[in-house]
Amino acid sequence: MSDESNTLTDDEKKAIKLAAELLDHTDDTHWTKGGLPDLTAITELVGSKVTRTDMEAVLPDFERIVPEGYTVVSNIKEGNKSFKSGDVYDGKFADDLLASGAIE
Repeated sequence: MSDESNTLTDDEKKAIKLAAELLDHTDDTHWTKGGLPDLTAITELVGSKVTRTDMEAVLPDFERIVPEGYTVVSNIKEGNKSFKSGDVYDGKFADDLLASGAIE
């Protein structure tokens, strides 16, 4: 959206803010492993390329909020997954896997 010599327009800032509001906090594809908005998801919603610099300029502290009842697990082969109590992963309940220490 911008380069180092240009600043974002008000319309571009609004589009980024709206896209961020539309991200699903339970959808792992909308987030990086570090909890930041996935730039591919933001870019798709905005309709033009958004850089991390753009995101930081518009929403410097915006990060994933894990909804109540969900646990973000980080050490599963497929990457980060969100589970809520009672969800099943690989044939086992997430609660049991969390309790056993198999996932975090």
